[in-house]
Amino acid sequence: MYFVDSLNISKRDFYKMTNISRGTLESKTGITEDTIGKIFAVYQNISPAWLLKGEGEMLITEISLPTIVTDKGSEYSICQLCKEKDRTIEALQKALLALEKVNNSLEVINTHSLPQTG
Repeated sequence: MYFVDSLNISKRDFYKMTNISRGTLESKTGITEDTIGKIFAVYQNISPAWLLKGEGEMLITEISLPTIVTDKGSEYSICQLCKEKDRTIEALQKALLALEKVNNSLEVINTHSLPQTG
């Protein structure tokens, strides 16, 4: 219950947030895989080694993400690449909107400048 105490919430709130049956953590039967899964689902920064074995730090403070080296030698984390991708998509969406406006304007000009037949 040390982890629950560190959250500054009641055991009741912890059980409610994790959808774990009340009293489960105090039982002598131990924690099941289902219980562990529910805890990790809500508290993703808790260290598995600490929770399961009592080893190391209680919380994971920094997640080490793999890096990718580009053909130009630049090194990026996965998160950096995702953010760059999102910025590129946003810029392309803005450019597409601008081109659609230009196209609509040209269509209006084109329909007004065509000679009327009849």
